[in-house]
Amino acid sequence: MKTKKIAKPSLLPRVHIGRRNILLFSLGVLVTIAGFVLMSFGPWDNPLSRTYAPIVLLVAYMIIFPWAIMADSKKNETEQDKAVVSEERVAAGKQARKY
Repeated sequence: MKTKKIAKPSLLPRVHIGRRNILLFSLGVLVTIAGFVLMSFGPWDNPLSRTYAPIVLLVAYMIIFPWAIMADSKKNETEQDKAVVSEERVAAGKQARKY
């Protein structure tokens, strides 16, 4: 007789980091590097280092990185991932009925 592994219900949400999240995070890293490179140009009163670099860094830190963290990658789930999630829900429901 085969025994099935029953997944324990987790208190923490399942985090699914997909390709889209990784690409957005990589874009954020590149924009941040570009901002610091712009900041290093010229003397202290250069418009690149005083105006444009902080704007580029703000875009990276306040738009791109949060977007990379919060981007919904569930649209890219495979059928196998959906099956695992549904099995976990069924197992959690069975354990909840026991108590």
